[in-house]
Amino acid sequence: MQFDNICEPKSHRNNPSGEWSSVKQLVFLDAQLSINALVKMVFWRNDMLNRGDNMSREKVRIKWTGGMQFVGTDSGNHSVVISSHDKDNHTGLRPSDMLLLALGSCSAYDVVHILEKKRVGLIDLEINIQSEQAPKPPYEFQKIHLHFTITGKSLNEKSVEQAIQLSIEKYCSVAATIRRVAEIQSSYELINDEKVGSPHREL
Repeated sequence: MQFDNICEPKSHRNNPSGEWSSVKQLVFLDAQLSINALVKMVFWRNDMLNRGDNMSREKVRIKWTGGMQFVGTDSGNHSVVISSHDKDNHTGLRPSDMLLLALGSCSAYDVVHILEKKRVGLIDLEINIQSEQAPKPPYEFQKIHLHFTITGKSLNEKSVEQAIQLSIEKYCSVAATIRRVAEIQSSYELINDEKVGSPHREL
């Protein structure tokens, strides 16, 4: 017993090798492309979910140790003492200072990495950070200024300035977060290997 192909137009049933054959090839190709696209979407979704899982595992912990003193432990199990700065609890870092240190170290990491990729002869880097906070609670930060002092051999101002700007404006996640609520400014000073300082530069 022979069954008709219900997807095939009647006008083509007696001519399987004609135009209908080409149409079937196109339909098959289109279906194959759709399947490939679907597979790619599934893999992309799984990749995003896996990234989300990895992000969720990056946890930190705060442990109260008495008074106004705490121990903070990061995702790598490194610890730091945190406290208020009154006479009874002056044993660790203030939380607000830690925010500034997080911004400075995040940017320093980027700047060192960028300058090393540019093969700049970096010898030393130091960042001094000043900030302005609101006069009333919750004393939110309103302005933060980072001053970079960079020592190296044959330092190129353009390379240094680009590294700082890339960090603060593009790569540093702490800066990207703080920038939504506070103004971030930066400046730099270059010192060559003969210890001769270049003029102070504002960015």
